[in-house]
Amino acid sequence: MHGQNVVTLQLPEPCVGTSVPQYPTSDQPQFIVSPNPSNGNFTLYISCPASIGKVHLTVTSLEGVLLYRQDYYTKESMLQSALQLHHLASGIYMVTLICDQGTSTKKIIIQK
Repeated sequence: MHGQNVVTLQLPEPCVGTSVPQYPTSDQPQFIVSPNPSNGNFTLYISCPASIGKVHLTVTSLEGVLLYRQDYYTKESMLQSALQLHHLASGIYMVTLICDQGTSTKKIIIQK
């Protein structure tokens, strides 16, 4: 391979294109926040298997301070919603989803 360069590209997980994300198969709640990082305007894709009723979403600082809370009421196991966090400063935050099947937490980054 003389004269050729090899480039390895690592993409952040999940790598989301323009289509609706595919959820892993699980009995636990799953969600995707996209794009991440963002300027504070995210799209939230939620999957709570067999969930009918209330889904709780919280955003906290890394210190555990509650900064945002939203309750969703759904008759479907999948939900898509805008998550507007542009009022928060640049930084790292934790998003937690709670539904009947359990809890799932992910890290998001706001870059302004």
